[in-house]
Amino acid sequence: MEWLRINREWYQGQWVGLDRGRLVAHGSEASEVFAAVRAEGIHLPFITFIPEEAKENGARVFNFF
Repeated sequence: MEWLRINREWYQGQWVGLDRGRLVAHGSEASEVFAAVRAEGIHLPFITFIPEEAKENGARVFNFF
């Protein structure tokens, strides 16, 4: 996903919730990010964790929801 490639260094160590390439929520707890995304009325969000080492080793980021 293009958004992750461009922005992952700014959100290392956090969960991010995206909708159609737009950041909706981010934070340290997946449940809080998921709740914030759902509160926006998004029923099928893309939520993933960006590891802190993502910038250093080019780690891939996977969607868990």
